[in-house]
Amino acid sequence: MYRRLAVPTGLTFLLLSLLVGCASVNAPSERSELPAITAKIQVSGQARELPTKAGEQRIKYKRRATVVAQLGQGFGFSYRPRLAEGEISQQTTLPVTITVTHPPLTLADGRETRVTQWDSEMELDKINHGVWMFESERMLVPGSWYLSVDYNGQSLAKRHYVVDIVPTAPQKLTSVCSADESRYLSGLARDHNACCNNNDAHACFNFAWRGVERSGDTLGAALYYGRGCELGDPSACRFAGRLAKDHQQKQRWYSLGCELNDTDSCQKLMD
Repeated sequence: MYRRLAVPTGLTFLLLSLLVGCASVNAPSERSELPAITAKIQVSGQARELPTKAGEQRIKYKRRATVVAQLGQGFGFSYRPRLAEGEISQQTTLPVTITVTHPPLTLADGRETRVTQWDSEMELDKINHGVWMFESERMLVPGSWYLSVDYNGQSLAKRHYVVDIVPTAPQKLTSVCSADESRYLSGLARDHNACCNNNDAHACFNFAWRGVERSGDTLGAALYYGRGCELGDPSACRFAGRLAKDHQQKQRWYSLGCELNDTDSCQKLMD
């Protein structure tokens, strides 16, 4: 089952732990006698709850290191703990502490905190989940976040996440290097700056592919693919050719791509 845990700091969190079985948990005084454990993270990224199935709550992960701060969603990972080689234990459920290190969060009483911890349990040889869910406006803070599952005084599994705020919808672009960087996630804004101010060809491609085209602006994407191609990125040439409106434009971009040893662009010239 999943448990919602109350946190004494005043913030509420959703820790999602898959618990199967009913073995007892060691008392804190017995932690020094806990067996050695290893763990492997299965999936990590943005997380959200799925509708229950057969009475069991489920988590869906979107693999990414940069996550968007949205109410009702969060981030974290699934992991499978196992006994270390040579260890023997009758226990199947063991105590863990979840530690989240984050930018300053303002509590309901006005105090700030940078580290939040709560106690939980993990089930050996089962898939467990450690997830932080954004449940209030106070939690929607961008920056570097770390989530760690700590066992017997040491980190058993840990991941770093870059949390970003939800940007406003970008406007359609009519000229290259005219994008409003504040309308894109921070990583895309850095790509735009590198493309336009540092003449970074691959950054132009990334901005066009991951940002502009995915927003539905194919004309704007073509402009940035074109800049990336002219700066020497062969993939940008191929993508610019794909979005070109007429045969002459397509041939131009594919020719530049072929000159940069892009096999697919060369093939397009012969089609």
